[in-house]
Amino acid sequence: MNVWHARLALGLFFLVAGAAVLVLRFAYPDVALRFGRPLNMAIGGVFALVMGALNVARWYVARQHFRRRATPVRAPLQPDPARRGQPEYNPDFDFDRTKPPG
Repeated sequence: MNVWHARLALGLFFLVAGAAVLVLRFAYPDVALRFGRPLNMAIGGVFALVMGALNVARWYVARQHFRRRATPVRAPLQPDPARRGQPEYNPDFDFDRTKPPG
């Protein structure tokens, strides 16, 4: 498993777990009392949502960075646009310079 897929899976797990804890806490308070104090469950659910959102955001930023780096700067097999105005130097066609004696 790639690191990117692990971040996405961990983020989705935390989002689902945090939402489940908060639904349990607020929709079924009598069941939530069996698992512990309701304030602790609310804090834990919010913390899980934050951690899930953080992991999903890190996955998204890494994915966009990889896509940006993978996009070619210019089309393949095309000349470099920075050298477009400078022809390649060939000394055989240089008639301005004098040949050395020899």
